[in-house]
Amino acid sequence: MRRSIKDHLKKFDREDDMPVRKSVPKRGLAGKLARGEDVTLAGHRFDGRYVVTGLILFVIVFAVGLWWAQNWAYYREFSADSVEIAGNSYPVRRFQGIDSDSSPIKLRACFLIGRRVLAPPAKDPVPLVAPRWFKCFKAEYIAKELTEGTATAYLAEYNTPVGFDRIVVVSSGGRAFMWRQPNGNLAE
Repeated sequence: MRRSIKDHLKKFDREDDMPVRKSVPKRGLAGKLARGEDVTLAGHRFDGRYVVTGLILFVIVFAVGLWWAQNWAYYREFSADSVEIAGNSYPVRRFQGIDSDSSPIKLRACFLIGRRVLAPPAKDPVPLVAPRWFKCFKAEYIAKELTEGTATAYLAEYNTPVGFDRIVVVSSGGRAFMWRQPNGNLAE
């Protein structure tokens, strides 16, 4: 008589019928930890809880360190009375800027500019997101103004440093924003 698959699987419905296969190491530190036994190293009791706790603490410290390095480390704030755009110096007010020696794309600045800017237009300006704590620079807001046509992007400096352009966007009312973005000329 042939048994159906359903009958065959019913055989394993009860837990005591299930075949048990353990692959616990028989010897050594790993075996003792897997069996829940205490291990003594250098006079100190040691069990798996310490290993897990140590790994969790390491991951937490590493994650906080990585977040801090990306958002706070290396940035320095600076101020200026004028901004150079395409070789011309323009006086500015309420300047707030951040930059870093570790990367050219960390430059962000916000300011008010009082005169009309005479500079070539920037091709494909893409405002880069600033650290959350630098409140005046909102990439989404700048991108929205550029697409709506209420702001104009200027090429302030080409390929300085090599592979990066400095962009200045001037919106209605004289609000201006500055950042560096890659230009694809890293081979020069």
